[in-house]
Amino acid sequence: MGTPAGFPEYRMRLFVAGTERNSVMALNNITNICRTHLKDNHTLEIIDVFENHAAAMEENILLAPTLVIDTPCRELIIGSLKNERQILTALGIR
Repeated sequence: MGTPAGFPEYRMRLFVAGTERNSVMALNNITNICRTHLKDNHTLEIIDVFENHAAAMEENILLAPTLVIDTPCRELIIGSLKNERQILTALGIR
């Protein structure tokens, strides 16, 4: 996936705990943010800690849901991701 000149590609991983309420909310919230603000300029990997606890351990993820922003700069956001402004700020959009 190419990126337009001057725009970073956003790479993120969302660690969820199965279909737990906050994990479902976080997935819905980050999906909406990606659709609205990032268009095709992102990758989002969903990792279920119940199915892949080794990946969570490698990243020292102790709570789910946790959004790991790898690029443009490393940032972790824990919770349901309902604060859109916080996420956009972490992504360098606002």
